[in-house]
Amino acid sequence: MWPTGTTALPALTSLSGGIAMQVGNLLAEHVRTQPFMCTGGAFDEVAQIELPKTVQVTGVPTDASFTNAFFDYSSRYVFDPATNLIQAERHLKANFGKQVCTPADITAMRPVLKRIERDTDVQIIVKAAQP
Repeated sequence: MWPTGTTALPALTSLSGGIAMQVGNLLAEHVRTQPFMCTGGAFDEVAQIELPKTVQVTGVPTDASFTNAFFDYSSRYVFDPATNLIQAERHLKANFGKQVCTPADITAMRPVLKRIERDTDVQIIVKAAQP
C-alpha cells in the first residue's frame, strides 16, 4: 500500500481462471470469421478480503447487472467498516443454446462482454488510516 497516498486493490473473486478469464477468452479475438466453441453454464464466485485496521477503505465498486440474449451477469460489493471486511460476489449465467457459436453471435455478445470485463477489473480504493 502507498504510505502517503491512495492505492487501488483489485476486487478479485478468483485467483486464477473464473469469470474474468472466461470473458477474456471470448473477447481475445477482435474479429471472428469462423464458428467457435461456446460452453454455457452457471458460474458463481464469492471472495472476502479482510483488511488490517491500519487501512481505510475510501472507495468500493458499484454493484452491476448486465443481461442480453446470451448472458445474465451480476456483481455485488459490500464493505463492513466494523470489521474492515469487503465481500465481492459475481454471478454469470451463459446460455448459448448450442455448442458452436457463429461470428454473428460474438458480435451480438460483445457489448455485454465488454461491460462484464470492465466490472471484473474494478478496484477497491484504500489509504492509510488516520491515527
